[in-house]
Amino acid sequence: MSIGGDLEVSNISGTTVGNSIGTNVNLSFKNKNLFRGAEKFEFNISNSLEYSLEKNDTITLKSLFNSIDIGISARVSFPKFMVPLPLKRPGKTILSLSYDYLSRRNFYKYRTINASYGYEWFETSKKNKKHIYNIASLDLLQPSVEPTFEELVLNDNLFLKNSFQNQLFLGQNYSFIHQTGLLKKLGSSFYFRGNLEVAPIELAGEGASQYYKGDVDFRYKYNLPNNRSIATRIGVGYGNAFSNKATLPYVKQYYVGGPSSIRAWKIRELGPGAYLEDNLGNLQPYQTGNIKFESSAEYRFNLIKFFYLEGALFLDAGNIWTIEEDPDRPCPDGAPCNAISNNFLDQIAVGGGWGFRFDFTYFIIRLDMAYKLRTPYKVNDSHQVYSTNNHFGLRPALKDAVYNLAIGYPF
Repeated sequence: MSIGGDLEVSNISGTTVGNSIGTNVNLSFKNKNLFRGAEKFEFNISNSLEYSLEKNDTITLKSLFNSIDIGISARVSFPKFMVPLPLKRPGKTILSLSYDYLSRRNFYKYRTINASYGYEWFETSKKNKKHIYNIASLDLLQPSVEPTFEELVLNDNLFLKNSFQNQLFLGQNYSFIHQTGLLKKLGSSFYFRGNLEVAPIELAGEGASQYYKGDVDFRYKYNLPNNRSIATRIGVGYGNAFSNKATLPYVKQYYVGGPSSIRAWKIRELGPGAYLEDNLGNLQPYQTGNIKFESSAEYRFNLIKFFYLEGALFLDAGNIWTIEEDPDRPCPDGAPCNAISNNFLDQIAVGGGWGFRFDFTYFIIRLDMAYKLRTPYKVNDSHQVYSTNNHFGLRPALKDAVYNLAIGYPF
């Protein structure tokens, strides 16, 4: 048995909600022999808080926090296949239960309960091909919307409003992972993951809970001498509701942007298509869609070995789209622009930049500075944003960068 815990502290600045400090506390308990048969039990509790640093003449406990996120999860892993698949081969049967409560001030509150029963097994003794199959996954989603968020956002966006409904649905999901050569010092390695999720049975709600979605993630890395490497990634996803009168649940929709995606845009800031939300005010970006495409390439190299400092040059590209045109998210000229179409290549966003990584073997601290090289929407009648003509010099370059601070490599 073991007990563990960790504390994280982060600083968030320059966002649409102002400056804030975030803290995250995780506590865990593990028992690797629960019933004296090598059954592994894991129990976790997490609590995340985001404190506002903005000046307020009437500070109260409620106004102090931007968000509160509390999560509880339990997981039991049995070292064999159990009913209804008592196969005579190595594998695991996994039973899990989790609860999450998220409250964002002036936005919404979200309660999520998930229970699943499934299996994990390796295809070969090399353990480079893994299968994960949950034959039953039950999700209960209970959102409640604050008046400010409903008035400023949901009333003008029927697509998003339909996504914030109570939902209870039963589904299945399957994942396949194949990886080779990850420990090679020289030469190539690749990683592939495919996911398929289906919820065909509606148990409650207004039809929004019946959906299907699938996505693939392919990564290729080529290691060069002197601790240099070239890493690439391509990810594609598609999801939709079974009924034409329903929408894909908001928590199941795709989004891009952020430290591990297209880094020149913030999380959920980009898309769908050529749509640009420029009237957020005090709201955070919330854009999502049914279709996702993202790709990245990085050249990684040593800078100062004594200080464990590495450098990287990177390029990201991609976007999200809806399946049908959303009239509540038109282009500035009023033309439709957010649904997937034959000119989707013209709506690919491109960002690039450089980064620094402190590699301490057991964990990596990463800082990436990204720039918008090409936007899917037009800026001053052009898709090109960054050029030496209008961004020359160190000060403009630092001012226009989107900074991403994270743990670990982006892919």
